[in-house]
Amino acid sequence: MQLLDCDKRFGLVSIANHWLAALLIIGMLGLGLYMADLPKGPWKGPTVRHPQIIRLLMLMLGAARIGWRLGNTWPGPAGMRGPGSLKLRVCRICYCWR
Repeated sequence: MQLLDCDKRFGLVSIANHWLAALLIIGMLGLGLYMADLPKGPWKGPTVRHPQIIRLLMLMLGAARIGWRLGNTWPGPAGMRGPGSLKLRVCRICYCWR
């Protein structure tokens, strides 16, 4: 797999950026659910600082993703090719009309 995006698919850097952002968002959700039930005490202060660090990482990752997208090309549309494309189109039309 190549690092840069090409006309047919996204590169390794774009895929890693996507999944890292997804993991950070899911981690923030889990940490928020955990912190909602956390009683006041000595552990609450350090635990409140973790989301701040994760938000900063998400902001830096977002800026890096914008810079990466501006410097790379977008892959073309996948389209429907091959012998099963007609069958797939018919199935999609029938499924939407239910």
